[in-house]
Amino acid sequence: MPKNCNIVIAVSGPPGSGKTTLAQNLARALGLRYFSTGIVFRELAKKKGLSLEKLSQLAEANHSIDRYIDSQTINEARKG
Repeated sequence: MPKNCNIVIAVSGPPGSGKTTLAQNLARALGLRYFSTGIVFRELAKKKGLSLEKLSQLAEANHSIDRYIDSQTINEARKG
């Protein structure tokens, strides 16, 4: 892969479907950096002192949480 090429591959699916395993293996095989929005979500929950379940419930009612995670994801995607 050319080093000056910003490639972003998004993998989505339901919990337990193997997204993380697939994405990590794909990143390794293609020599790309691995990033997970789940990491951002877990860090935010920890920072706020909330369980993942509670933060998920809050995110349903408060779309600013999704916007924050989206902005962090976009920033990471821009890095390639």
